Parts: sequence; C-alpha cells; structure tokens
Amino acid sequence: MKLLFSFLSFCGLFVLYQCSQAAAERSGVPELTPHFFQHRAEFQQLTTLACAVQKQMNTRHEVYKPGTAPEYPMPLAADFAKIDRLIRQIGGGSLILLQGADGGCSLLLLQWGFVFAGDSVEMSYSYNPSRLADYIPELHDLDKHNPQEPVYFTKPLADGWYVQYDYSP
Repeated sequence: MKLLFSFLSFCGLFVLYQCSQAAAERSGVPELTPHFFQHRAEFQQLTTLACAVQKQMNTRHEVYKPGTAPEYPMPLAADFAKIDRLIRQIGGGSLILLQGADGGCSLLLLQWGFVFAGDSVEMSYSYNPSRLADYIPELHDLDKHNPQEPVYFTKPLADGWYVQYDYSP
C-alpha cells in the first residue's frame, strides 16, 4: 500500500511538472499575432483546403492529428498530407474541422493546451469561430487572471482568423 501511494504521488508530481512545463512554454496573443501575419499565405491555403475536406467529408466534427493522413481513404489521405505540410509550416497541433449551424466551415488549430483535475485550457488559431468574445489585454493577461473564473476570448486577426483562448476551471 505504501508503495502504491508513493507511485501515485510520483505520477501526480510528474503530471504537475508536465503541466507547468507546458504553461511555461505557452505562446500568448503577443507571440501568436505576428506569427499569423508571417504565415498568412499558409493560413489562407489551410482555410481553402481544410474547408473543402470538411465539405467533402460532410461531417460536423473531425479531429485531425498531424501524421495520420495515411489512415484516411484516398483522396482524403492526399488532402490531409497537404494539410500536414501546412501545419508543419505554420506550427501547431491537431486541427479540428467543424460545421457551423449555418453549414459553413469552422477550423480550430490547437497551439497548446492541457486538461488536469477537471480544469482545461487551450490556445488556438480559430477560423470562423461560432462564438466571439472581445479580447481585452488588461483583463486577459494569462498570468494574472483569477484561476477560479472561466476566461474566453477571440482576438481578430484577418481573413476570418482569430486567436482563441478558452479556460474552464
């Protein structure tokens, strides 16, 4: 029993360490905004290609993890391989393809995030988000907000893209 408690304590510390590392390396609005404009052409290509794939798949929700293109049937596999290249050029993680209530395309390109003990946080680039909320720098400083309160904002960039932050305690 003592060994089990020690093991669980170690695992808990390891998860906390991983979360603190992720938080220490996270990019915020000041970093993501100029990054978008440096890669604006790639974002435009990603919008065109991913929205075409979403329409072709006729799905309301698809989570695409980079590197899994061969798991899809052709011609989707070829399109997802192109999406992989764009994600590598832009930087980011999973791409979520969504169908909005109006049938339009919405995309979420995860930059970082984690879930721990019921709390979740994610920073993403979002195309045509279903919900908008003003970004107010004084209120949305990621290092100063109250960890007991949810925070959600979308900062407009260009071409329908936003920086999106969602924290749920």
